[in-house]
Amino acid sequence: MTLHQDSRHALVFGASGLVGRHLVLTLATAGADVTAAVRTAESGARVEQWLREHGLTRSISTTIVDFDAAEIVAGGPSAFTDVTEIHNCAGSYRFGMTAQEARAANVGIVEKVIDFAADLPNLQRVVHVSGYRVGGQDPSAIPWSDDHRTAAYKELGAYEASKVESDAVFQARAQERGVPWTIVNPSSVIGDSATGESDQ
Repeated sequence: MTLHQDSRHALVFGASGLVGRHLVLTLATAGADVTAAVRTAESGARVEQWLREHGLTRSISTTIVDFDAAEIVAGGPSAFTDVTEIHNCAGSYRFGMTAQEARAANVGIVEKVIDFAADLPNLQRVVHVSGYRVGGQDPSAIPWSDDHRTAAYKELGAYEASKVESDAVFQARAQERGVPWTIVNPSSVIGDSATGESDQ
Protein backbone atom coordinates (compact mmCIF):
# COMPACT_ATOMS: atom_id res chain seq x y z
CA MET A 1 0.00 0.00 0.00
CA THR A 2 1.34 3.42 -0.91
CA LEU A 3 0.77 6.04 1.74
CA HIS A 4 -0.46 9.43 0.60
CA GLN A 5 -0.50 12.63 2.61
CA ASP A 6 -4.19 12.18 3.41
CA SER A 7 -4.05 8.44 4.20
CA ARG A 8 -5.00 7.70 7.79
CA HIS A 9 -4.84 4.41 9.62
CA ALA A 10 -5.86 4.79 13.25
CA LEU A 11 -5.14 2.08 15.82
CA VAL A 12 -7.42 2.49 18.83
CA PHE A 13 -6.59 0.80 22.12
CA GLY A 14 -9.52 0.52 24.50
CA ALA A 15 -11.88 0.47 21.53
CA SER A 16 -14.64 -1.42 23.35
CA GLY A 17 -15.13 1.18 26.08
CA LEU A 18 -17.59 4.07 26.05
CA VAL A 19 -15.04 6.63 24.82
CA GLY A 20 -13.29 4.14 22.54
CA ARG A 21 -16.43 3.06 20.67
CA HIS A 22 -17.48 6.63 19.97
CA LEU A 23 -13.94 7.50 18.90
CA VAL A 24 -13.82 4.56 16.48
CA LEU A 25 -17.16 5.66 15.03
CA THR A 26 -15.96 9.25 14.61
CA LEU A 27 -12.65 8.25 13.01
CA ALA A 28 -14.25 5.79 10.59
CA THR A 29 -16.98 8.28 9.66
CA ALA A 30 -14.25 10.83 8.92
CA GLY A 31 -12.72 8.39 6.43
CA ALA A 32 -9.85 6.92 8.43
CA ASP A 33 -9.03 3.24 8.21
CA VAL A 34 -9.51 2.02 11.77
CA THR A 35 -8.18 -0.98 13.64
CA ALA A 36 -9.89 -1.53 16.98
CA ALA A 37 -7.62 -3.21 19.53
CA VAL A 38 -9.80 -5.33 21.81
CA ARG A 39 -9.08 -8.01 24.39
CA THR A 40 -11.24 -10.78 22.92
CA ALA A 41 -12.83 -11.70 19.60
CA GLU A 42 -16.23 -11.46 21.29
CA SER A 43 -15.48 -7.91 22.36
CA GLY A 44 -14.49 -7.06 18.79
CA ALA A 45 -17.75 -8.49 17.47
CA ARG A 46 -19.72 -6.39 19.98
CA VAL A 47 -17.87 -3.24 18.85
CA GLU A 48 -18.61 -4.00 15.20
CA GLN A 49 -22.30 -4.62 15.98
CA TRP A 50 -22.50 -1.36 17.97
CA LEU A 51 -20.95 0.55 15.05
CA ARG A 52 -23.49 -0.90 12.61
CA GLU A 53 -26.32 0.00 14.99
CA HIS A 54 -24.96 3.56 15.04
CA GLY A 55 -25.00 3.92 11.27
CA LEU A 56 -21.49 2.98 10.19
CA THR A 57 -21.70 1.35 6.78
CA ARG A 58 -18.00 0.79 6.16
CA SER A 59 -15.98 -1.91 7.87
CA ILE A 60 -13.20 -1.62 10.41
CA SER A 61 -10.52 -4.10 11.37
CA THR A 62 -10.01 -5.60 14.80
CA THR A 63 -6.96 -7.01 16.49
CA ILE A 64 -6.52 -8.73 19.83
CA VAL A 65 -4.44 -6.85 22.39
CA ASP A 66 -2.74 -8.53 25.35
CA PHE A 67 -0.91 -6.03 27.54
CA ASP A 68 0.74 -8.88 29.47
CA ALA A 69 2.37 -10.38 26.36
CA ALA A 70 5.81 -9.55 24.99
CA GLU A 71 4.11 -8.34 21.80
CA ILE A 72 0.92 -6.56 22.78
CA VAL A 73 -0.62 -7.26 19.35
CA ALA A 74 0.08 -10.22 17.09
CA GLY A 75 2.97 -9.53 14.75
CA GLY A 76 4.17 -6.54 16.73
CA PRO A 77 4.92 -3.19 15.07
CA SER A 78 5.96 -4.88 11.81
CA ALA A 79 2.32 -5.92 11.27
CA PHE A 80 1.14 -2.30 11.57
CA THR A 81 3.61 -0.35 9.45
CA ASP A 82 0.87 1.74 7.81
CA VAL A 83 -0.56 3.01 11.12
CA THR A 84 -0.38 6.81 11.17
CA GLU A 85 -2.00 7.47 14.54
CA ILE A 86 -2.63 5.69 17.81
CA HIS A 87 -5.42 6.61 20.19
CA ASN A 88 -5.06 5.12 23.65
CA CYS A 89 -8.31 4.86 25.58
CA ALA A 90 -7.22 1.70 27.43
CA GLY A 91 -7.03 1.54 31.18
CA SER A 92 -8.95 0.36 34.18
CA TYR A 93 -11.46 2.19 36.34
CA ARG A 94 -13.01 0.29 39.19
CA PHE A 95 -13.36 0.56 42.91
CA GLY A 96 -11.17 -1.43 45.28
CA MET A 97 -8.05 -1.81 43.13
CA THR A 98 -4.78 -2.25 44.95
CA ALA A 99 -1.91 0.07 44.07
CA GLN A 100 -0.24 -2.79 42.20
CA GLU A 101 -3.38 -3.53 40.15
CA ALA A 102 -3.91 0.13 39.32
CA ARG A 103 -0.29 0.66 38.28
CA ALA A 104 -0.30 -2.45 36.05
CA ALA A 105 -3.51 -1.34 34.39
CA ASN A 106 -2.85 2.35 33.93
CA VAL A 107 0.91 2.97 34.14
CA GLY A 108 1.95 -0.32 32.54
CA ILE A 109 -0.37 0.17 29.57
CA VAL A 110 1.02 3.59 28.62
CA GLU A 111 4.58 2.27 28.80
CA LYS A 112 3.72 -0.58 26.45
CA VAL A 113 1.75 1.59 24.03
CA ILE A 114 4.63 4.08 23.71
CA ASP A 115 7.19 1.30 23.23
CA PHE A 116 5.00 -0.18 20.50
CA ALA A 117 4.44 3.22 18.88
CA ALA A 118 8.15 4.05 18.77
CA ASP A 119 8.74 1.27 16.22
CA LEU A 120 6.02 2.34 13.76
CA PRO A 121 7.64 3.92 10.68
CA ASN A 122 4.68 6.06 9.56
CA LEU A 123 3.35 7.15 12.94
CA GLN A 124 2.46 10.82 13.18
CA ARG A 125 1.03 11.01 16.70
CA VAL A 126 -0.15 9.13 19.79
CA VAL A 127 -3.20 10.58 21.51
CA HIS A 128 -3.63 9.45 25.12
CA VAL A 129 -6.98 9.83 26.89
CA SER A 130 -5.86 10.50 30.44
CA GLY A 131 -7.82 11.27 33.59
CA TYR A 132 -9.80 14.20 34.90
CA ARG A 133 -7.70 16.81 36.70
CA VAL A 134 -4.46 14.83 36.43
CA GLY A 135 -2.83 16.94 33.70
CA GLY A 136 0.25 19.08 34.13
CA GLN A 137 2.44 16.37 35.60
CA ASP A 138 6.21 16.87 35.43
CA PRO A 139 7.80 14.21 33.21
CA SER A 140 11.26 15.08 34.56
CA ALA A 141 10.16 13.62 37.92
CA ILE A 142 9.93 10.13 36.36
CA PRO A 143 10.74 7.63 37.70
CA TRP A 144 9.02 8.42 40.96
CA SER A 145 10.91 7.42 44.07
CA ASP A 146 9.38 4.65 46.17
CA ASP A 147 8.67 7.17 48.95
CA HIS A 148 6.92 9.59 46.59
CA ARG A 149 4.87 6.81 45.01
CA THR A 150 3.81 5.41 48.38
CA ALA A 151 2.76 8.86 49.58
CA ALA A 152 0.86 9.68 46.38
CA TYR A 153 -1.04 6.39 46.35
CA LYS A 154 -1.89 6.78 50.04
CA GLU A 155 -3.12 10.34 49.60
CA LEU A 156 -5.01 9.98 46.33
CA GLY A 157 -6.05 6.33 46.32
CA ALA A 158 -4.90 3.68 43.87
CA TYR A 159 -6.94 4.68 40.82
CA GLU A 160 -6.36 8.43 40.90
CA ALA A 161 -2.68 8.08 41.78
CA SER A 162 -2.17 5.62 38.91
CA LYS A 163 -3.73 8.13 36.50
CA VAL A 164 -1.46 10.91 37.82
CA GLU A 165 1.61 8.70 37.52
CA SER A 166 0.64 7.39 34.08
CA ASP A 167 0.16 10.96 32.81
CA ALA A 168 3.77 11.78 33.74
CA VAL A 169 5.12 8.41 32.56
CA PHE A 170 3.38 8.81 29.20
CA GLN A 171 5.06 12.18 28.61
CA ALA A 172 8.48 11.05 29.81
CA ARG A 173 8.50 7.85 27.79
CA ALA A 174 7.19 9.53 24.64
CA GLN A 175 9.89 12.20 24.86
CA GLU A 176 12.55 9.56 25.52
CA ARG A 177 11.43 7.46 22.53
CA GLY A 178 10.86 10.43 20.19
CA VAL A 179 7.12 9.80 19.80
CA PRO A 180 4.90 12.83 19.00
CA TRP A 181 2.08 12.95 21.53
CA THR A 182 -1.08 14.66 22.70
CA ILE A 183 -2.86 14.14 26.02
CA VAL A 184 -6.60 14.64 26.40
CA ASN A 185 -7.92 15.15 29.93
CA PRO A 186 -11.72 14.85 29.67
CA SER A 187 -13.94 15.90 32.51
CA SER A 188 -16.56 13.49 33.82
CA VAL A 189 -17.82 11.30 30.97
CA ILE A 190 -21.53 10.71 31.45
CA GLY A 191 -22.76 10.00 27.95
CA ASP A 192 -22.76 11.03 24.31
CA SER A 193 -22.85 14.81 23.94
CA ALA A 194 -25.60 14.69 21.29
CA THR A 195 -27.81 11.82 22.44
CA GLY A 196 -26.93 11.28 26.09
CA GLU A 197 -26.40 7.57 25.38
CA SER A 198 -24.38 5.80 28.06
CA ASP A 199 -23.96 2.27 29.29
CA GLN A 200 -22.41 3.26 32.59
